[in-house]
Amino acid sequence: MAATSGHHLVTPEALTGCSTIIKELFTTGSSAAYSYSLSSEISTYYYEKDEKTLPYTLKEFKCTLVHGSKIALIVWDMRKTLNAITRTTLWELCFLLEHFRRVESVVALVWVSSSTPKGFCSGANPAGLQSTEVADEVAAGYKHARRGLAEDFPNGRDGSSIDFTLKGPVAIWHEYPKLSICACPGLAIGGGTNAALMVHDFVFVAPDTKFRFPFAELGVTAEVASSYWLPRWVGMARAKEWIMTGKWFTGPECVAAGIATEVVTGPVYALEGHALAYTQALLDTSAKFSTVSLLKNKRLLHASYDATLEPHLTKEQLFFTECLSDRDSMERFSNLMKLAKKRKAEQQQKSKL
Repeated sequence: MAATSGHHLVTPEALTGCSTIIKELFTTGSSAAYSYSLSSEISTYYYEKDEKTLPYTLKEFKCTLVHGSKIALIVWDMRKTLNAITRTTLWELCFLLEHFRRVESVVALVWVSSSTPKGFCSGANPAGLQSTEVADEVAAGYKHARRGLAEDFPNGRDGSSIDFTLKGPVAIWHEYPKLSICACPGLAIGGGTNAALMVHDFVFVAPDTKFRFPFAELGVTAEVASSYWLPRWVGMARAKEWIMTGKWFTGPECVAAGIATEVVTGPVYALEGHALAYTQALLDTSAKFSTVSLLKNKRLLHASYDATLEPHLTKEQLFFTECLSDRDSMERFSNLMKLAKKRKAEQQQKSKL
């Protein structure tokens, strides 16, 4: 759950002391995606049933280390599709989390989008969920180590042969030993809403940030622990309204409800810069006392949900899978697949002109 403002460690004075990051972004007049030297190169660490370090070139993200290598800046970089989620997206999220978990200097991960100011994520790309560019042997290694997507046979531990609801990444994020911060401008739909709100420690939004869950019209159930967290965060009535009706809700509403940290006004690079500066100020100030204490307090707060979260994630997986066996839901998904393929063909045709 995202911590809300009203903090003491990250004071206005502390943020002012970190203003160099914001100044850099304002000087370039663009988002973080264009203001830093970003890399696509990381490592993967599991191969079939063994630990084996292999180089990996990211297809959908770019990253770099900032602030003395204490912060990993991760840019979701699929502008043409507004960061539509594919199976490659899901695997690369797992790879990034594991990679920076192993980088000793990194204390926090800050996630931003190169699709700004249009939005953070347009939700799942049905066509892109059918295949991935990730090698089968690497995927198998991460599954075996419980560091990847949670996929097995329907009668297995995870209740599904495909991790439709992202049980694996949610469990990894829940126990993640470092901070995770997100800057979310514009639109976030479905899986994009979950990617922004359900897994991070601090979430920064713009005044015009909008979220939506289209589960009902897609004929599926909630995912990414949204059915677990939302009733606890905003109350059952509001959770039902958002999940069951598909109503739009805003970034400022999320801050008021306690599920986002702060509304940041100004251009998109102000939002990203503020998220980076906030993280820098938090790390600098906590370092004067105890960074270990900072991270242990996060784990302690999350630990109160350990016993009940995983069973609920399995239930989300089972319910989602049951919906996919329903004739109406299958027809909806089939139509969505056809539409996605049609749009992809149209985009390819335009690119040839």
